[in-house]
Parts: sequence; C-alpha cells; structure tokens
Amino acid sequence: MSRQNAFVVVFLAALLGAAFFVRVYGLADKGLFLHDEADMMLRVRTYSTLLKKLPDAVEVWWHGDASSLRMFSYEAFPSGFFPSTSALPAHILPGVIISLLFGERDWALSAWNAILGTLTVLLVYILAKRLTGSNIAGFAAALMLAFSPYHVLYSRTAQAQISAGFFFILAILLYVESFYRVERVRYRYLF
Repeated sequence: MSRQNAFVVVFLAALLGAAFFVRVYGLADKGLFLHDEADMMLRVRTYSTLLKKLPDAVEVWWHGDASSLRMFSYEAFPSGFFPSTSALPAHILPGVIISLLFGERDWALSAWNAILGTLTVLLVYILAKRLTGSNIAGFAAALMLAFSPYHVLYSRTAQAQISAGFFFILAILLYVESFYRVERVRYRYLF
C-alpha cells in the first residue's frame, strides 16, 4: 500500500468514525420525539412480539381450537394488536431484528438509521471520487454530508428518510459503475 493510499484509508476511516459518533452519541437517551417515530416503533414492537409469540401460537393452534387461539392473542397482546401493514417493510424489518437481538428499545430504528447514514457518507465519497477522479472531491462531498445538520438529525430519528437516501445514492452509484464497467457483462442485467 502506497503512502497516499494509506493516508486516504486513514482519513476516510477517521471521517466515518466521526460521522458515526455524531449520529449515535446520546441516542439511547433521546427517546421518541415525533409521532412518526412512535408509529414506526409501535409497528416494530408489534412485529417483534408477534415473532416472539409465534411458536406458542402455532402450538395453541395445533392442539386447540379457534377460541383458544383467540384467548392466546388476548394474552399475547394485552394492549391490543396494531392492526396495520406497513408501507415500509424494508425500514421496519431491521428494527424488528434489532429488537429481537437487544430487546425492545426506543433506539432500535434510530440505530439502524445511524448505520445507514454513516454508510451513505461512504457511498457519497465513492460516488464523488468515481465521477471526478479526485480524492479531494470525494472527501469534500463526504465531509459535507457527514456533518450536514439535516442529515445528522434524520440519522438520529426512526423515520425512513435516511433509508430512502441510502438506497437512492446506492442506485446512482451502481448506475455510474455500469458505465465504467461496460466490458463486464454480468452487471448489465441491473440496468
């Protein structure tokens, strides 16, 4: 590894570390502030509770009748079941997985957004470097996004804006990469 490449790796790692730090600092103490966050976390809670109780529900259904399954649902969800499907399953599912691993916490979706927000900074660096051919332009773009107040704010919430932004930047990056890798036929099916 050349000296310049080592500098790029160290600076990019420091930038990503700082970006991650500003997104997760005090995240567990924040709580839910917006009603959309509470709605998303209620969906996460419902689906994670459903997945936790699913083996018991199958057991009750297998050995019982419909009335015993109804009683089981009242016991499993004493405060009621949140009766809606989500328009954002790719945003809810990581929160469910985090809730199953670490328990039901207010920060489950916010932690996922903090991770995606930090990865978006990396994608912006790669995209800017690929488009300009300059590490400086990549660092400048990544630095602006890493400490952008709105990006940091939304990376600390449980809303879906950061997920949408991450996948949008990823799609643009894949599109740009398809033009640079025309000789590689296996990427052509994406576009």
